[in-house]
Amino acid sequence: MRPRRGGRFRDAEPVMERLRTIAGVTAVQPVLLLPAALRNGPHFSLAQIAGVEARDGRRPYEIVEGQDLDPGEEKGVVVGTRLAQTLGVSIGDDIDLDVLLATRPRLVLDDQGVGNYTVRVRGLVGFNAVDQLFANRGFLAAELGDDGAASALIVHSKDPSSLPLARSIASAAEAA
Repeated sequence: MRPRRGGRFRDAEPVMERLRTIAGVTAVQPVLLLPAALRNGPHFSLAQIAGVEARDGRRPYEIVEGQDLDPGEEKGVVVGTRLAQTLGVSIGDDIDLDVLLATRPRLVLDDQGVGNYTVRVRGLVGFNAVDQLFANRGFLAAELGDDGAASALIVHSKDPSSLPLARSIASAAEAA
């Protein structure tokens, strides 16, 4: 689920609370998406970093090697296998990460609108996330200066293979 207007929910919690009351919904997971640039020596890639909650065990990816994010960790990431290959990194390597923290159009350098970090690769992810990068949402939201920010909400249902249930949840979510 994405916001109707703007790039993100400013305070996702009230929306998440409403979604949790819909019949068939088992969990709602906020995701914060920000543009990023990654460097490892001569290797460079533009990517979108996805901030996820590391506390409930539900992820929009599957670890294929290494470990998952630690909920309290600020400087750990999991990297898609193809992105890791592009950057020439493996588990335990440090990479340089620049994240665009600008929340509105302006000269990015006017107020330090870019976060520069050195992060450690904790795990590799595969399947539909091979070109993606994930970190803890709480860390990214705090760096953004907007703890409640979420670009999207992933809604989990009690029967993910049921199309009628998904339609019912989507209809109820739209109404809410």
